[in-house]
Amino acid sequence: MKTTERLLAMAELLKGSRRWRTAALAEELGVSERTVYRDIGRLEAARLPVVRDDEGYRLLDALRPRAIALTLDEHALLATALDQVAFRTIPGVGEKVDRLLEKLSPGFDHEPPVEIAGRSGAAAWSGT
Repeated sequence: MKTTERLLAMAELLKGSRRWRTAALAEELGVSERTVYRDIGRLEAARLPVVRDDEGYRLLDALRPRAIALTLDEHALLATALDQVAFRTIPGVGEKVDRLLEKLSPGFDHEPPVEIAGRSGAAAWSGT
């Protein structure tokens, strides 16, 4: 794994709610503890707010992703709009739209909208 890929992977690990000890980061990333210390320094030099406490390393809460709570109509409208983009003849767009809708699903505060046109992730919008 190249340094840049490793730094991005480390930042992703540190964004979660778990606190990571040096040894656990080293094992997860397949590097030495010394490399973890160097990489933590690189993240700090890049101005990422790495915090260390008695339980380990983490990023400040400001960088943690926040859930997006969508109403049924908001989710349906977004899904319908994205689905319209997916129907265009751009290769690969449909799969990307489906992946985006999957990422948005955890922020959805209702059951997923009804499928239309046989596409997963597509939804009818009530317009209310």
